[in-house]
Amino acid sequence: MRSEKTKHTRSNMEEENTTIIMTSLSTLSPSHLTSLTHTILSLSHHHRRRLASVLSSPTLFSLTLRHLLSLSLPQKTLLIATHLLSLLHPLLLHRNHHSLPSSAAAMKLRDLDAVVLLLFLCETHQLDPDALEASADNWREILGAMCSDTMLNSISGLWTCDAGILMPYIETLVRCKRFVDIMGGYHHRRLRGEKEGYEIPAARAAVVALRAVEVLNAAGEVECVICKEEMREGRDVCEMPCQHLFHWKCILPWLSKRNTCPFCRFQLPTDDVFSEIQRLWDILVKTSELHVA
Repeated sequence: MRSEKTKHTRSNMEEENTTIIMTSLSTLSPSHLTSLTHTILSLSHHHRRRLASVLSSPTLFSLTLRHLLSLSLPQKTLLIATHLLSLLHPLLLHRNHHSLPSSAAAMKLRDLDAVVLLLFLCETHQLDPDALEASADNWREILGAMCSDTMLNSISGLWTCDAGILMPYIETLVRCKRFVDIMGGYHHRRLRGEKEGYEIPAARAAVVALRAVEVLNAAGEVECVICKEEMREGRDVCEMPCQHLFHWKCILPWLSKRNTCPFCRFQLPTDDVFSEIQRLWDILVKTSELHVA
């Protein structure tokens, strides 16, 4: 009974997340949707090439599997979370909230090979639970045959349309999101609970990218909300993406501790994987809610 209830909950979670993504996609212009489709197609081909490389080389397969098996559950969770973040990025490329960089999604080639193999192992187990009951020595041959069948199906005509390109991408994204919500989300909530007022600093790359602007026609009307002092006309100050202005000497220490605008709580990117996933997901949720409204 509990197992059936858990499956039902997971199914509802996946359906809800899929709806959020699909609604967000529906807000894109045709040109942006085409650009997104091309980006995802390129990303998907890259992941498939890495998986094919791993499965076609006994040495690379052995090294990748050994690396994967050496990882603890929290490390595997971080691996999938980083992959999820790289999948989320294309969805936000055409939205102003994502115009600033973050290094949180950076992934070494060894880790990319490990995560595409891990996801394919999960997919294989889901399609054929008995397939991986064989000795690990035979996994490469078994997975290679399944990978070949998958690739043949993908080039049978389905991938010539936008839906055929987007749906496998969305399905992978949703599965990774569900796993991260269960595993990584628990870790993050616990960390926030242990540290009252827990905050994440802004990504260094995002801070470096902030604009310096000259205060014009101040006349005592522009105030830095951090120090409560006026900004003199002609002085260079920091402009956040939300267009609020601050003294550099005030905003830099602030952003070294938290990633929010002191005035409106606009969020800059962070270098923390789980916080960055939540930031980007919140943007998608807000976009879908505005569209429905």
